[in-house]
Amino acid sequence: MTLPKNAITEPGIEIYFEAHDGVSTATLPKTDPQNHLFFIAVVPNYAPIFLSHTPPKNIEKNTHLTIKFSAYDQTRKIISAKVFYKKYGDLLYEEKILPSGDIQI
Repeated sequence: MTLPKNAITEPGIEIYFEAHDGVSTATLPKTDPQNHLFFIAVVPNYAPIFLSHTPPKNIEKNTHLTIKFSAYDQTRKIISAKVFYKKYGDLLYEEKILPSGDIQI
C-alpha cells in the first residue's frame, strides 16, 4: 500500500490499522486506535527526544508518585506531553496530560 504524497506534510502523518474478517475487527494499536495512533515525523521535523527519566525503584502503597522527565525537540517546540499508566494486571492505560508549564524543554 502506498499513501498519497499530498498526505505527507509537516509536521507528520498519523496512522492506525484495522482488519475485518466478516465477524470481528482488529486494530493496531489494539486499544482506542484513533486516539493512540502511530505518528511518523516528516523531515525536517524529528520526533521529540526524551533526555531523562529515572523511575523510583519502589514506592509505598497508597502514596502519590511524582513523575519527572525532560524532553527536547530540535525542530519545533513541545506543545504537550502525556504520561500513560495502569495498575499491574489492568487491561487499559489511563493518561495524564502534563500542564504546559510542567513541560521541561
